Amino acid sequence: MNRIDVPNETQHRVTISKAFYLSQSEIPQEVWQKVMGANPSFFRGSQNPVEQISWDDCQAFCGATGLRLPSEAEWEYACRAGTTTPFSFGATITPQQVNYNGNNSDASAAKGLFRAKTVVCGILPANPWGFRDMHGNVWEWCQDGYCELASTTQEALETKMGAYILRGGGWGDDLDGCRSSIRLSYARGDQFNVLGCPVARSAV
Repeated sequence: MNRIDVPNETQHRVTISKAFYLSQSEIPQEVWQKVMGANPSFFRGSQNPVEQISWDDCQAFCGATGLRLPSEAEWEYACRAGTTTPFSFGATITPQQVNYNGNNSDASAAKGLFRAKTVVCGILPANPWGFRDMHGNVWEWCQDGYCELASTTQEALETKMGAYILRGGGWGDDLDGCRSSIRLSYARGDQFNVLGCPVARSAV
């Protein structure tokens, strides 16, 4: 495992000057299998997010579909949806809103909210702009290479570290690990059952 935690979350202004489209939620297994001919996921379910995919796998999928990964700046812009709070839902989150390990409690288990795995894409509430699963479920690969400071532009950062940025937290993370600002990096070839992706397309 080549995980690099990225502690520097210094806030800075980024101008989003180019229109883009972003998938409403993470890519489901059914779509991935149709394009790639195989389903690498550990938690099987046609509408659950595909996981155990590397950054390189995402590049192959995008090459086959004409899509791309979002830049880190685009991802956070969509995740925050105009908010400035730790989460797009406000100051905190609940198991009814996000699939994260806050579900791991006796009270949550009694209500059927103890999951410890992925859930169907889009089954939980959307943020103010209609995007789903940007907090929790699976970490989402971005196009950016690892850098201590996030890009100050909409464009993805290209680096030679061989590690790439993920955002959003996953089913195994605590509340703090699912904040809008949380940053993580893995090596480009890493494949784990907490790693998935959305896809984007430039509007022009």
